[in-house]
Amino acid sequence: MSRLTQPAQKDSKEFYVEPGLDWRIDDKVVLLPTSYDHKATDEVIIESYDAVTGKVTAGSALSYYHFGQA
Repeated sequence: MSRLTQPAQKDSKEFYVEPGLDWRIDDKVVLLPTSYDHKATDEVIIESYDAVTGKVTAGSALSYYHFGQA
C-alpha cells in the first residue's frame, strides 16, 4: 500500500507516491475516493514509475480528483 504525496488531478495521467517502491510497468493501481462518493475510484495501469521521485505515469487519465499530501 502507498499514499499520494501530493494531489492527483482529474484528467491527469501523472501522480506522485512515495519513492523507492517496487512498482513496475503494467502493474494495476487503484486510487481510492477522497470524497463522500464511494464510486469515485480510479483504477489505472502503470506506464512508468520513477523510483527516485515517486512519479507515476498511468496508461489512462484519472476520472476523479484524489487528495494527497506528504
